[in-house]
Amino acid sequence: MVLRFSEPGRWTGCRFLHRNLCQVINAFKDTFHAVAGSFLLVVTPSLALAQAFNFLPDRGAAYLSFYLDNDLFGGSDQNYTNGARLSWISGARDPEEFGPIQNGLRKLSGDADSLRIFRRISGFDDPKEVEYNYGFSITQLMFTPKDPAALEAPPGERPYAGWLGISLSIHTKDSHAQNSVDLAFGTTGRRAYAKQTQDFVHDIRGIDKFKGWDSQIPSEPTLNIYYTQ
Repeated sequence: MVLRFSEPGRWTGCRFLHRNLCQVINAFKDTFHAVAGSFLLVVTPSLALAQAFNFLPDRGAAYLSFYLDNDLFGGSDQNYTNGARLSWISGARDPEEFGPIQNGLRKLSGDADSLRIFRRISGFDDPKEVEYNYGFSITQLMFTPKDPAALEAPPGERPYAGWLGISLSIHTKDSHAQNSVDLAFGTTGRRAYAKQTQDFVHDIRGIDKFKGWDSQIPSEPTLNIYYTQ
């Protein structure tokens, strides 16, 4: 099989592939380049900090998982329409190896070094006898109104919106409870590349594309912190 390019990023010869499959390959490449570009916009300013603050995945024992929410599984295509997350969670780690960001999140984890209010609600038998894990994840979320032909969301319906970001987390647990603290930062709007991702999926499945992504909420940086027990 010979694949040729006449312009950067475009397949022009798929001698033994169906034309529709070639179109899917092109759509995938476009989406991959778009999402990769957005990821770099979000992550590149943090890479130098990552080296100094020690929050990226290490080489020790760990778990890698992928989560996918999509309303097409339930036969609809509206509101919270898709969510995808690639997540890395470490095995047990010594907190002495943590960097400043992880140690900052520990203050909210309920362990013996946490703020008093979090120790009180931790649920741990002994906050000094807990196990630690930390995590790193990449997430994309998208929202649309009910009508794919709507150029703007009707009153009372979800606006067109996307979010792409990374999350740093710490997980503290014993045999009775687990507390997780997540610090997430990312972007909304065009740099979240929700339109490109949704168009790619709809191309594969032969579904009409949503027409109103030009009216999506604007690009803004976001910063969120989550506590779960």
